[in-house]
Amino acid sequence: MKTQEIVEAIAGKAILAPLTRGGTPAFRALCASYGAEITMGEMAFAKFLLKGDRKEAARLRRHESETVFGAQIATNTIDEGARACAVAAERGCDWVDLNCGCPIYEATRRGLGSALLRKPPKLARLVSGIVAESDLAVSVKIRLSPSGDDDVNFPEVLELLSELGDLAPAFVSVHGRTTTARYKTAANWTAVEAAARGPLPVVGNGDILTYYEAEARREAAPSTHAIMIGRGALTTPWLFDELRSRDVWLPRAAERVDVYWHLATLFKAHFGDDERGRSAAWYFFPWHFDFLTRWRPLPEDAFGDMAKRRPLVQSSREVDDVLIKLEGPLSSLDPLEQLLRCPIPEAHNLMAAALWDAGSSKDAVAALDRLATPDNLATWAAAKTAASGTADELEGHTPRRGKRKSQ
Repeated sequence: MKTQEIVEAIAGKAILAPLTRGGTPAFRALCASYGAEITMGEMAFAKFLLKGDRKEAARLRRHESETVFGAQIATNTIDEGARACAVAAERGCDWVDLNCGCPIYEATRRGLGSALLRKPPKLARLVSGIVAESDLAVSVKIRLSPSGDDDVNFPEVLELLSELGDLAPAFVSVHGRTTTARYKTAANWTAVEAAARGPLPVVGNGDILTYYEAEARREAAPSTHAIMIGRGALTTPWLFDELRSRDVWLPRAAERVDVYWHLATLFKAHFGDDERGRSAAWYFFPWHFDFLTRWRPLPEDAFGDMAKRRPLVQSSREVDDVLIKLEGPLSSLDPLEQLLRCPIPEAHNLMAAALWDAGSSKDAVAALDRLATPDNLATWAAAKTAASGTADELEGHTPRRGKRKSQ
């Protein structure tokens, strides 16, 4: 796609963000089956992509169900970026996004990701050079600053990019947080709106877990061209359908098992339904339950006011307090429901295994019912209580350092 084509394609839509570890073709296909029309692959390091690294090349692989698909690259040189765009075009990507917002050490230590925001003029030259050489439209993803609140410079970055004329990016995605903020604070949609009032189309990103939060973000930043969803999709893959229908779907436990079994079938189709395929998928599939088990029923009449005070994705304790009043304590719920809310990795691995081996959605429900024994649930509840005193991973996931696996 050319610049105007991608700008028109994303207008008013919700884009599935590039997701570290989560943005596999299988998960993107799941989101596409629930209404995601614009999807993006996980960030690929251009340097390694151009060396023929299969793991990086896999991040540009498009699923047949994806309507509009963008590749995201990390680079700090024009030559690398231009050649990576050529590879993306050969692989059938619709556009390429330059990552200038990734805060993880693996990127910033190489002068990539949000480190590029440290020198806005240099970043502008990088973007114009890549755009000039690319046959595909090029967008840019940024944060509010290269570090914290003391060096917020997104207005300067956007001004320089907008002055590039025909060599400007097609659009800019703005994650409404600084680099050091990670997920400790709420996204600043006032800043996103300030960014969107400029001449470049801006996509707003940050803290969207429900359709009514999406509407609130759009109201807070009415100048945005589109929105982008990351963690919300990992927790609620059907969120895109909710945005379209403007209503919250509150699936029963068995209905959610059907969604998760569907994800298992997509992983098997992608990696192979054998031991080798299972081994390859296992870096990704059980990991998804770190997010899927965070799903909670969040009807607007019960949580709309809370969402106005603080994003629900950052309010897990408050959400659970309200749910106790609405549903009763977790221990009083159906055993399968308790299992699907279990945050313990051991349970996630067993759940993934049961779903992988199930021949149908009905079989998957039966297998998870067998897993949700009183002894298992009690053991995992005790583990959750013990873990809560040392670490709280429920209010924002920060990708761990380490080698990335092939998709």
